[in-house]
Amino acid sequence: MLADGGLAFGATVIAAAALVLGMYWLWRRRRDPAERERPRRLRVNETGRTTDGTIVDIQQIDRDGPSSAAKLIFYEYSVRGVNYSTAQHISALDEIMAGDLSRCLGSAHVKYRAGNPCDSIVICEEWSGLLSPSGLLPERLSALPPKSPGATT
Repeated sequence: MLADGGLAFGATVIAAAALVLGMYWLWRRRRDPAERERPRRLRVNETGRTTDGTIVDIQQIDRDGPSSAAKLIFYEYSVRGVNYSTAQHISALDEIMAGDLSRCLGSAHVKYRAGNPCDSIVICEEWSGLLSPSGLLPERLSALPPKSPGATT
């Protein structure tokens, strides 16, 4: 009888663990794209290499009105003889981005992951590769409050 009770208890523990893991997996999948994009940007910033690139276009695409407009920076860069042409969605960085972005067209710095050079950024919460005739943009990047040591990304 003790063996049957231990078996039932073990099955209950395994079922509970599977339920908790399943709920965690569903919670992780439900994050919206902006919540998934921020850790990617910060990871590329932390571990990425820098190269020169060119901002070729900046567009604001109105999906369902001005409040839901998507801001995109289109840029090109080259890594080990391979040319990349991509865009970065920067709507989540409105707090950092100020002023007319058209003055950013032209030269820029691009950060990319060494193991996956197509994974790249030109700006994130902690770094900017955008250049203008007056220097690095945005000017407010260094004015952001410091990240608290216990903050999760």
